[in-house]
Amino acid sequence: MYVIDYFFDLLLAPFNLFLIGILIIIGTIIMSLFFKSKKTVAMAMIIVVFGTILLFNQMQYTTFQKLVDDQLNEKTIVQSMSIHIDDLSGEVPISKAYVTIKDEKIIKQILNDLSDIKLKKEQNPASYFKEYRLSIITTNQKEKYALTERLELLLDNEYLNNYKIVSESNHLKTIKSLIDNKELDWTFYQNN
Repeated sequence: MYVIDYFFDLLLAPFNLFLIGILIIIGTIIMSLFFKSKKTVAMAMIIVVFGTILLFNQMQYTTFQKLVDDQLNEKTIVQSMSIHIDDLSGEVPISKAYVTIKDEKIIKQILNDLSDIKLKKEQNPASYFKEYRLSIITTNQKEKYALTERLELLLDNEYLNNYKIVSESNHLKTIKSLIDNKELDWTFYQNN
C-alpha cells in the first residue's frame, strides 16, 4: 500500500515527475550502451524508477529536531519565545493575543512538546496561516562570533510551517495551558 501512496504523492508533484522523466530517458540511453538486451535495460530502468520514487518520498519526511537543528539544538541559547495566537475564522487572520516568555522552564516544556513530532513536507498546504506563531530568539556560538537569529514557526493541530504532522502527539499541550496562565503578561487584542 505504501508503494502506491508513494507513487501517487510523487505524481502530484509535476516538477518531480518531469525530473524523473528526464532521468529515465538519460538512464535508458546510458544503459543501452552497456547492455545489449532490451529486457535487461527495461528491468534495470524499472529498478531505477522505483528506487527513485522511494528516495523522493523518503526525502519528504523529517522530524522537528532535524528541521530546526541548524538554529535550535542542544548548544543553542534561547533568549525568549513569543507566542502569537491568531483568529483564522475570517478571510484574513486577526491577531488575538501574544506573550513573550523568558522563563527557561516554560520554553523547555514547549520545545519538549515539539521535539517528538514527525513531519511530512506538503507541496501545497491547505493554508499558509496557522493558529499559533512562535517567534524564538536564539543565539548560537560560531567559531569567531555569536549569531543571534529569530526562528519563526507557524503551527496548529495538523501542521508546522509547510509540513504536515504525521505522528500522534500533544505538541500544543503547554502552549494551550499557558493561555489561561495569569502569571504571564498576555496582551489581548480587542478586534472589531
